Amino acid sequence: MKLIRWCIAYINGESTKEFSPAQILQFSAVALALSHFCILSMFLYARVYFMVAVNIGSLLTYVATFFVARKGNYRLFYLMVYIEVCIHIVLATLTIGEDAGFMMHWIAILSVLYMCCYGFRTMSDASGRFRPFVFNMISFLLFLALKLYCLFFEPVHPLADANIYHMFYTLNYGITLFSVVLSLSIFITQALTLHNRLLQQNRLLEKLSTTDTLTGLSNRRIVTNFFEFSAQESIPFCAILGDIDDFKKINDTYGHDCGDRVLVTVADIFRSCTRENDIVCRWGGEEILVILPDCSLPNARKIAVRIKNTLSASSVSYEGQSIHVTMTLGVASSDEASDMHRIVQIADNNLYYGKRHGKNCVITSELAG
Repeated sequence: MKLIRWCIAYINGESTKEFSPAQILQFSAVALALSHFCILSMFLYARVYFMVAVNIGSLLTYVATFFVARKGNYRLFYLMVYIEVCIHIVLATLTIGEDAGFMMHWIAILSVLYMCCYGFRTMSDASGRFRPFVFNMISFLLFLALKLYCLFFEPVHPLADANIYHMFYTLNYGITLFSVVLSLSIFITQALTLHNRLLQQNRLLEKLSTTDTLTGLSNRRIVTNFFEFSAQESIPFCAILGDIDDFKKINDTYGHDCGDRVLVTVADIFRSCTRENDIVCRWGGEEILVILPDCSLPNARKIAVRIKNTLSASSVSYEGQSIHVTMTLGVASSDEASDMHRIVQIADNNLYYGKRHGKNCVITSELAG
């Protein structure tokens, strides 16, 4: 039941499983071999022993194509399959006539052609030498030649029982339908997989373009986008700008690797102390800016105090040493200025007022005077 559900999902283009080109062609080789086994059985039942021998040769061809696909020689695989199908169609039609429906196999093989052509052009070794037009013309010319032959000549081994013709036609129709559905299913599934992978890569690139690589915080681009949006929608907000105290001394004493670890720790504390919809941004080297939409100044100050106290109570472990870090934070509200960048500037002024008056504190414009 699980296999049947998977097959239905694959045919509907709903499967999420991606197969490599080698796996697809190996499966195709097995499917073609099974098809020829069924055709062989029908010829054996009809006592057309020449075509029984031809189909034994076809089975051996598909055993060979299985290993060709495993080695990754996809063009040779398709050429072997195409030549075998053409020879088989011609011999079967000449032997028992066109009423058996073997010429439908050209539709099947051309659907596989376009599936292969798509797959080859998405591979690194693709080249323009694999052209569907050539195979289309060969198929059309062979089809035209067989139709003309059948108009003027009888088959070499006509079947006495019309029911066997119906059985051959039904079998060939089923093989053709299966080949077309399989090719389209593979095409749709692989195309959707590539599309989803492209979307994931785009999301990753978008994240990388808006994220600081060291801390994982947002970068200035996110803040700029918010400023533009808030200006259009008149969204009130507060800004908290924090600067690590004596960060240069930490770098000079313990090294830049330790400084990076401090920044990561500080970033984690900022994330844990802010709300889900707040924007936490690495604003400068050791500066972190928090944008708090729809937040009053008293609440923004409470958040800033929480950040300061959490950081003061924490320590950074580096090479067996416990390093205590403090931070000075300036807070400003959108009520204090109409220009977004001016609001950040007010927070920056409050921050440096705190730096000049003892550090490790939270300063608003009211306190800065």
